[in-house]
Amino acid sequence: MAVTLADFLEGKATIAYLKQRPSRQFILEGILPYKSIDTLEYEHIIGDFMDPVVADFVAYGADGKYVGRDGLKKFIEELKPIRIHRRLDGKLLINAKKYKTDEPIVKELFNDVGYVYDSVRVRVEKMRADVLTSGKLTATGNVAFSVDYGIPTENQKSPAVLWSDTTNSNPIQDMIDWYNTLDFEPEGGIISKEILNYLVQNVNVRKAIHGDNGANQYVTLEMINNLLSQLGLPKLAVNKDYYRAADGSKAYFWPSNKMVWVGSNIGYALMGPTEESVLEKGVVKTDKGIYVQVVEEQRPPRIITTGSATSIIALPGVNEIFIATVLA
Repeated sequence: MAVTLADFLEGKATIAYLKQRPSRQFILEGILPYKSIDTLEYEHIIGDFMDPVVADFVAYGADGKYVGRDGLKKFIEELKPIRIHRRLDGKLLINAKKYKTDEPIVKELFNDVGYVYDSVRVRVEKMRADVLTSGKLTATGNVAFSVDYGIPTENQKSPAVLWSDTTNSNPIQDMIDWYNTLDFEPEGGIISKEILNYLVQNVNVRKAIHGDNGANQYVTLEMINNLLSQLGLPKLAVNKDYYRAADGSKAYFWPSNKMVWVGSNIGYALMGPTEESVLEKGVVKTDKGIYVQVVEEQRPPRIITTGSATSIIALPGVNEIFIATVLA
């Protein structure tokens, strides 16, 4: 049975299409997965109170000491609205209405639904990358805000010699030194393609893999990860995911100069209700908490496809993130 414009206006076609449509997976979706909530405000408790203080020996019948809650801190933040539209009008709309055929419109609406859905996903993925590589979320433009997640200063490092110096830097030793300062066990690490390029050229990395005479021998990411695994260090994944910026240029989510280690279950990308979600007609909620709506307007005549969400990164595991700035 052919899909009609009415199927989109009633929301029937949208979910079915998104479920069967091939979709590019982003690497950070597995680290900070989507989590739907029913409110627009989020809070969690963080602080040193999680680490127990050693108790004193006391005499029988004597009272023990009382400890305070100095490290107790409440993180409260509102979910931020995200919205994008795509309109269908002009000749395509005139011809479809004049000749009473939905086929041209339906074809474009499939594209529009996928477009706005992915646009919201891109914004959420960029939030993940910003938070994981800086500990902050900052927006400028139409709506300006800044959120500081408070990544501990001891979990933010730079090497004595930047890794772009492939002769004098020693990335493996840097990672050993940093790892020994951590109070958590990283699940893995993320780097940029630029960092990988310097690692495979690094003289000390090559010698660590091939021996003292191996400075001129090639290495691969797999070889590097095998060495890291043998040393008890987290393996590295390269984040090559990209998006199209507002000016049409290609941009990467992950900054070129950051290496990050993350613990397990550090947080979520929270997805809350939107203004569209309180409407009934044509609005659907996807499994990622993104809302998609197709509406037909009379003045001016057009069909609008909207993707929306409210979202914020929740980071109760902020103490299990380590950020190294290894390039300039």
